[in-house]
Amino acid sequence: MLRLMFSLVTVIVCCEGQSSVKTCKCNDNSDSSDICFCVRSYQCASGQVVTDGRGIINIRADSFSARRCQGPTSDEELFCCKTNGTQPRSPDIIDFITTQVPPLPTVKPNKKPISCGVQKTRIQARVLTDDITPIDGEFPWIAAIYRSDYEGDEFRYRCAGSLVHPRVVLTVNHYFRSFDHTHFKVILNGKIELPTVGKRIEDERNVQEIVHHPKYYSGGLYNNAALLILDKPYVLTGAINKVCLPPKNANLENRTCSLAGWGRGSEVDGHTVLKKVDLPVIPHTECQSRLRESPYLSKEFVLDDSQMCAGGEEGKDACDGDGGAPLVCFVPSEDMYFQVGIVSFGAKCGESGVPGVYTDVTALRPWIEEELKKRNLNFN
Repeated sequence: MLRLMFSLVTVIVCCEGQSSVKTCKCNDNSDSSDICFCVRSYQCASGQVVTDGRGIINIRADSFSARRCQGPTSDEELFCCKTNGTQPRSPDIIDFITTQVPPLPTVKPNKKPISCGVQKTRIQARVLTDDITPIDGEFPWIAAIYRSDYEGDEFRYRCAGSLVHPRVVLTVNHYFRSFDHTHFKVILNGKIELPTVGKRIEDERNVQEIVHHPKYYSGGLYNNAALLILDKPYVLTGAINKVCLPPKNANLENRTCSLAGWGRGSEVDGHTVLKKVDLPVIPHTECQSRLRESPYLSKEFVLDDSQMCAGGEEGKDACDGDGGAPLVCFVPSEDMYFQVGIVSFGAKCGESGVPGVYTDVTALRPWIEEELKKRNLNFN
């Protein structure tokens, strides 16, 4: 499991172990208006309570190339840490390499246009369990994203994404900060088994441009989204299809939605196979409260408006390697699936009462439409 690294600086007073949050004396020189709480060591950075999850959250990265690090102190040891409300933040500023987007190649259209969000078939596999029915076609929009090493030789699976336009894949942003677009490939074929680079060249696309959300913040993974512009479009055949984006101001109350990914727990007889789980959408305020009550995040953790939550049931969750996978909701009246979330991070995998956090696609839709329009990519 790859975790964001953190350091503990200026921890002022050590508190005795306590089961509930209590105030404490910051130090003899602190202003009388300062408020301090007893928190675990990893919930305190530079003497301030962590409110955005930086350094704590599990970014749902694949675990193939990273080892889990253990901190120098016990999780139960409490420290006195100052709070002054929500901490200031600013979007990450990064220089990215992009290329000029050429005109779309001419593609012979299907006789009957295929509606977005329509499955070819259905499966009942479950994430984090051993019950898998490998039937192709339930998620014809899910894409596998690969990254090469610095030499550009070996490609390894990094994360998932979703086809939202024949030439555009929607995914998370945190995987695409250190490499330019030439190091990535996308494979989409509607199959459940994780594809391999070089096996079927016709299923592969090169990434021509990476569009990063301008307000992305890596500390709390706010606005954690990126668009991969492909070098040529996929032909929508039924086996391959794009997912629908949610209508503006979509009401997700009491919704149960579906998640599929190739993350931890997807190995079957030496193969990595797509697995699925159905998860309840958790209201924003309730999710923030649950995460604050968990032993992993601080009592002042702030869930950003660009984020949403789902899950919180024992053994049902996204996990390492599922980052970028789409959370989709079926709308019976439309007979199609809409993507409402992108797997972003979680405090743990599949722990009761602790929901997973997703990038809210409803909030992203205006940005997606604007970026496609800039590139003359027709969006329906």
